[in-house]
Amino acid sequence: MEKHDKASSTISILSDNRAAAPDRFGCEHGLSVLLRTPSAKILMDTGASGLFAVNAALMGIDLSDIDYVFLSHGHSDHVGGLKTFLDLNGKAKVIVSPEAVSGRFYSARGRLHSISCDWPLEEMQDRTLFMDGLLYTGCAHNGLENILEACPWPVHTVIGGFHLLDSDGVHSFESEDQLTALAERLVTRYPRVSFLTGHCTGSGVFRILQAVMGSSLKQFACGMQL
Repeated sequence: MEKHDKASSTISILSDNRAAAPDRFGCEHGLSVLLRTPSAKILMDTGASGLFAVNAALMGIDLSDIDYVFLSHGHSDHVGGLKTFLDLNGKAKVIVSPEAVSGRFYSARGRLHSISCDWPLEEMQDRTLFMDGLLYTGCAHNGLENILEACPWPVHTVIGGFHLLDSDGVHSFESEDQLTALAERLVTRYPRVSFLTGHCTGSGVFRILQAVMGSSLKQFACGMQL
């Protein structure tokens, strides 16, 4: 496992459903997060399009010196910008599960539609990523608590979507009681962990969770550097 100092690492949000300054940064239904440590620069997902690269330029970030690209899963809102990245950077190692490349994915939200992606590479390295203390969830399709329980190393920061969606920006598919119980379990089991979320965590869901979790839960948006 690669060790790095939490205090000397930075996280930049390049693609998300929300923008910190909408008049400056674009947003989309996608997720791309840049982690910079003293020893490596890791791009975690590439959003739905080339928007992550536009926002990176606005933030003064040079994508050509990224060392690794970690793709959490094969949905188009996480890998849609990969070709754009590869046009800008020919040296970074791409880390992805073979199942993400070969699988076909669909969403039934609104209407049945494909969320697969045409991969610009024929072969990619198997998924494997270790970042001491920081856990990136992607969309947490397997469940946030399941991911935390499966991680064998101490975690100080969790970042990513939690796949807790609002149906209309106010009402969640989970009940308020279920969300409150989830928040109570998180603060009880992980009292020293900071949770940073966005993308597929709905605004209404976030408000319910934060009412319990307080300052341990924060919402990110495009253009933020943490």
